[in-house]
Amino acid sequence: MRSRLAPLAACAALAVMPAAAGAENPAAILLGLIDVESAPGLAADAPLRAVLELNPAGVSKLASLREWFPAATASDGRAAVVLDGRAPTAASAPRDAHRRETFLVDYDRPEAAPFREELARRQAPSDDDLARFVNAWIERKTMTRGIDIASRVAAHREGDCSEHAVLLAAAARLTGRPARVVFGVALVSVEGRLRGFGHAWTEIHDGTAWRTVDATPLPAGVRYLPLGAIPDEGPGYMGAAWAVLSPIDIRRIVLEPAPVR
Repeated sequence: MRSRLAPLAACAALAVMPAAAGAENPAAILLGLIDVESAPGLAADAPLRAVLELNPAGVSKLASLREWFPAATASDGRAAVVLDGRAPTAASAPRDAHRRETFLVDYDRPEAAPFREELARRQAPSDDDLARFVNAWIERKTMTRGIDIASRVAAHREGDCSEHAVLLAAAARLTGRPARVVFGVALVSVEGRLRGFGHAWTEIHDGTAWRTVDATPLPAGVRYLPLGAIPDEGPGYMGAAWAVLSPIDIRRIVLEPAPVR
């Protein structure tokens, strides 16, 4: 089974939400630029092997993949990783930018004040509490946005997965937790078949490793294939984000059963 992966705007949640939830046409999700192909009968909850067929420009992708998949292999223009569970973890240390306000995660601006004040009323929220808070704050689920900065998301309360990820990073940093925005592929079972959708989510550092926390409401059983954390949260963040999930780098992703160990 093959689908098309729409970079960044292909929010997996909006692909499976009913139209009444405020999503745009779900068929638009499948009009992306990267093929995602899964083997027939592939079980959504089984260990998976993802083979990324790279274009010449994507050779450097292996370095970012190895942050989550140290055993990732590469040969003949392909990189392969194994997904054992719902989401991999990364043991890298947070950077200073992951702890403070940045151009992208700009939570101290006046227009974000109502968001900050409401968050401050929460007593010792867990990571999951923060995700639920952000999901409820973003009232209009829509793919009409690009990747908005946190203050705009807080003020206008609309967006897709990238807006949820950015605002959750802001909420985490406001509560003293390092956080970063990650782009990759969400693997979702749709009508019994595993499909891949471009997606953005948040990782929060627990003192030991980066953990996946997703404020976007997704179906149970979703799997995450991270391709990279946004490397630059400055004014050039949009270009940096597109470079993470780019058809220039990745020609196709093939999902198959993981080899038996």
